[in-house]
Amino acid sequence: MTAPARPLRVLIANPWFDEFSGSVLYVRDLALGLQSAGESPVVYSPTLGPVADELRSRGVPVFSDIAAVTP
Repeated sequence: MTAPARPLRVLIANPWFDEFSGSVLYVRDLALGLQSAGESPVVYSPTLGPVADELRSRGVPVFSDIAAVTP
């Protein structure tokens, strides 16, 4: 019998995350889909906005400083 696998931690990066646009909404949907599948997504972008707040409110960590992302 094998031990259950840990959730996969996935870093999703986008060059901007400050307005509702195609790539921003794709990143949001991807992060929420991974989360609902039991994985552990993390989002990074140097510029944040309301979609970042939405993800944080749903339990997905969002960072604007890559150095703050820990393994």
